[in-house]
Amino acid sequence: MRVTKIVIISSNDLIRHGLTAILENTLSLNVPIVTFISLDEYHSTNNDLQTLVFIDDEISSHYSIFDLIRRAKDNEVTRRLILLGSFLSISYIQKVLDAGVDGFIHKKENLEEVVRLAVQTVLNGHIFLSPKASALPYESKLSVLNKNDIEVLTLLAKGYNIQDIACRLNLVDRSIYRIRTRIRDYLGVTNNEQIVDAARRRNLLG
Repeated sequence: MRVTKIVIISSNDLIRHGLTAILENTLSLNVPIVTFISLDEYHSTNNDLQTLVFIDDEISSHYSIFDLIRRAKDNEVTRRLILLGSFLSISYIQKVLDAGVDGFIHKKENLEEVVRLAVQTVLNGHIFLSPKASALPYESKLSVLNKNDIEVLTLLAKGYNIQDIACRLNLVDRSIYRIRTRIRDYLGVTNNEQIVDAARRRNLLG
């Protein structure tokens, strides 16, 4: 997948400037890198670019990071989201993945070593965990499709259209389109008509 802009959202000057320098020095995407100090500032910009977003989990004390992730992913230009995480625990990482992040980087890792791989991994449609996160003793494989994804997939299999699914799940249409695209990418199919058959072959529909 190709993006046309990279966004960094953090209230910490060192993180914004440091990550910008790393991205400029390690990537050859030749896309603009823009920084914001809050999610609201990001949402206030009007553009139709396909965006890769890095978000610092310490940007706000008013909302939970899980709500912020969902808000960021509901922005129709956000195509992939990588969280810069402060906490290194299995339950926390599972929750942020379930909320919709595509990658997790623990902030105490060597960012210069992991950022390039993180970007390449999520742009290829896969989940990325930085080394310290992936080394945690997980009892089971982290889910790639979250609860909303599975609900949408199940309703697609029952023949519901996008508008009906959005109504049933109390989401906007664009969120369902985004989820359907993520499901398609995860299944590795080339069009929406192949989703249900591919999901059945992988036993995702029970």
